[in-house]
Amino acid sequence: MSRTAATDVAPKLNESELNEHALRVLVEASATLIAASDVEALLDRVLDSARALIGADACGVWRSFDAGYNWRMLACAGLTQCEGQDLKVPHPSVIPEVSAIEDVRSEPVLASRNEWYDAEGIHSLLCIALRIEGEPAATVSFYYREPHRFTECEIQYARVLANLSASTLHMTELKESQQRERARLKFLAESSDALSSSLDYQKTLNTIAHLAVPYLADWCTVGMYEEGDLSAIAVAHVDPEREREIRQAPDEYKERLHAAGGSGAVLASGKALLYESISEEALAAAAHNEQHLAWLRSLGIFSAIVVPLKSRDRVLGVMRFITDVSKRRFTEDDLCLAEDVAARASTAVDNARLFRELGLSESRYRSFIQATSSLAWSSDPMGRFVEHQPAWAAYSGQTWEELRDYGWAQALHPEDRERIVGEILAGTQSAEPHTFRGRMWHAATRTYRHCMVRAVPMKNEAGEVQEWVGVILDVDDQMLAQEKLRRTEQLATAGRLAATVAHEINNPLESVTNLVYLAQQCKTLDPATVAYLDTATGELKRVAQIVRQTLGFYRESSAPKDTDIGEIAAEVLGLYRRNFMAKELRVTSEIEPLTIACAVSGEIRQVIANLITNAIDASSPRSGIQVEVKRVNGDALIRVSDQGTGIAEENLAHLFEPFFTTKKDVGTGLGLWVSRGLIEKHSGTLTVKTSTGEWDHGTTFTITIPAAPSEMTCD
Repeated sequence: MSRTAATDVAPKLNESELNEHALRVLVEASATLIAASDVEALLDRVLDSARALIGADACGVWRSFDAGYNWRMLACAGLTQCEGQDLKVPHPSVIPEVSAIEDVRSEPVLASRNEWYDAEGIHSLLCIALRIEGEPAATVSFYYREPHRFTECEIQYARVLANLSASTLHMTELKESQQRERARLKFLAESSDALSSSLDYQKTLNTIAHLAVPYLADWCTVGMYEEGDLSAIAVAHVDPEREREIRQAPDEYKERLHAAGGSGAVLASGKALLYESISEEALAAAAHNEQHLAWLRSLGIFSAIVVPLKSRDRVLGVMRFITDVSKRRFTEDDLCLAEDVAARASTAVDNARLFRELGLSESRYRSFIQATSSLAWSSDPMGRFVEHQPAWAAYSGQTWEELRDYGWAQALHPEDRERIVGEILAGTQSAEPHTFRGRMWHAATRTYRHCMVRAVPMKNEAGEVQEWVGVILDVDDQMLAQEKLRRTEQLATAGRLAATVAHEINNPLESVTNLVYLAQQCKTLDPATVAYLDTATGELKRVAQIVRQTLGFYRESSAPKDTDIGEIAAEVLGLYRRNFMAKELRVTSEIEPLTIACAVSGEIRQVIANLITNAIDASSPRSGIQVEVKRVNGDALIRVSDQGTGIAEENLAHLFEPFFTTKKDVGTGLGLWVSRGLIEKHSGTLTVKTSTGEWDHGTTFTITIPAAPSEMTCD
C-alpha cells in the first residue's frame, strides 16, 4: 500500500507547543488505532499519526513474519513507491530498538539501500523496532529529506507511537486471523459428516481406519507428516495378530520418503496413487535390505491405494489402504471412495486443529484486551446488550439483570448520562462507527473514571447492521498523567521566572543598600539623617526578604532552632501595619509570650506573612482580622482569621494545589501550596475553616507545630 498524497505533518512549534501537540497526537492515536477494523485501515492511521507526530517527510511500516530475517514494507506515506521494498537481515538479534541516523549513507549496514535512498532523496532516518511475542516483527520508520538531528523527545514520542502501533497491529492481525478461522470452521462444519464431530483427530483417524476395514481394505494405516518424517497415527487390520505385528515392526522398517513413488510421491504432489497390484520389483525397491524385503514379502501385500490428507492445498499426511488376505485388486472406484474417506478424515483433522488454534487465538486476544485495560462488548443493532457482558459487568459491578434493557446507562455519571445516551442513539441511527467519552462507575475504586468508548457496526451483505462491537478504554490514569505533566511544566516555568525576578530585583536592591551604607559613612551627617538612613537600611532588608517570600521559593540555609513564634508573628504584623491602615482594618492579636517551637524562623515568617496577606486581600474595608499565637497540648498554635466573604465550597478541594488562585489579577496560586509544604516540613499541620453565610462569613487558617523536635534537630 503506497500513499503519496499530502498528509498532515507536525507544524513548526516551539518545544512546549511541540510537546503539547505530540501528546495530543498520541492520545488521539491510542483511540483511533484500537478502533481500526482491519490491518489496512490500521496502517493508514499509523502513517497519519506518524507524520503528524514529529514532522517527518515520509513514514513507512515494515513487517517481518520470520523472526526478523526477511522484511517487507507494508505501507508508506510521502514516498513515491513502497511496493516490492524488501530487506534481508542476516542477524536479527542485533537489530537495535532505536536507530536514529542523521546520515543514512554513513551507515555501512544500510549500504544496500543507498540506491533507494537516492531515488527518494532520503537523508536522515529514525527507525523504531517493534517486538511481538519477544521477536522482531515490525518497525515504524520516519524519513527526512533534509539533515535532521533527533532530539530525545522526538525519539520518546516515536517510541510511544511505535509501541501503540505494535500492540494494535498484533491485535488487528489476530482479529483478521480469527475471522478467517471462523469462516473456515463454518464451511467445514457444513460440509463434513458425523466423523467431523470429534475434535480429537487421532481418535477420529483411528475410527476412520477401522471403518475402512474390512469394507474398503484388509488393512489401513494413517500417517501424519511432521518435521520431514511420517509418523504412524492409526493402524487397523482384519486380523488382530497381523495388526499387532505391523504395530511392532522395527523402526528401521519405516518407509523411506522419496518423490519417485509411494507415500513420498503423494506428499510431494498432493495426488493419490493407485497400485492395482504389487510386483516383486516394487517390493525390492521399497526394501532397505534383505531382512526388510523378507518381512515385506511375509505381509502378502496384493494391492494398495495411497491418498493424501489435505487441508487448504496443504498435505498433512497420507492414508494407505492395502489388501492381502482377500487378494482383492483395487479399482478406480475404490480410489474415488478412498479419496472421499480421506477428504472426510482431512475435514476432521482440520476441524480439530482449527479448534485448537482458535482457542489459542481467542485466549491470546482476550489476554491482550486485559493487558491493555480495554473492555470488549457487543450489542444488538439498537445498542442493547443481548448476552452477558463479563468485561463491562466486572468493571461497573453491575449484574446481568441490571445491564439488560439499557441498564448499563446507570453506570454512567449522572452529568454525562443524557449526553452519552443521545450520542449512542445518534450513532446507531447513522450505522457508522462512533466514539464517545464520559465517566463510568468503577466498582473496584468506587469512583467515576474517565473512559473512551469506540463502537463499530458489523453489517451483512445488504449493509444492514447485525451487531455492534466495541471496546471501552479507561483513560483516567492517562488524563491524570497529562494533568501532572502540565503542572510540572508550570512549576518549571515558575522556577525559572522566580530565579530571573530575584536576580533582577536583588541587584538594584544591593546597589541601593551600598549607597545607603556609603552615605552612613559621612561624618558630617546630623543625627536625624543618620536615623533616617538606619531606618532605610532596615526597610531595604525587609524589602529583599519580602521579595523572596512573595515568590515562594525562599529557604533559609540555617538549621532549625528554638524559635519564639509569638515574636515572629508580632514582627510580621508590624511589617504590614501600613496595609492595615490603607483598608482601615481592625487588627487584634492575642500572642502568648515564649511560645517556643523548633523551627526555621524565616520559613515560619514566610507562612505567617502569606496568611496575613491573604486575610488582607479577603477583607473588606473596616472589617476585622485576628491573629492568635499560643501553646496547646505541647504544640505551638497560630491562627489567622478574617471576616471576608469566605471560600466557596467548589474551591476548597483545590485550595492547596499549585497555581490555583481566586485572585485572578494578582494571585500566583503558589502561596498556600508553598505554605503547606513548609509546615509539613516542620511535622505540623495547616488547616482551613470557612463560612459563606450572609451574616456569619469569614475564613480561619490554623497552624500547629510540635514544640518538641520531630525529624528536625534543635540544640
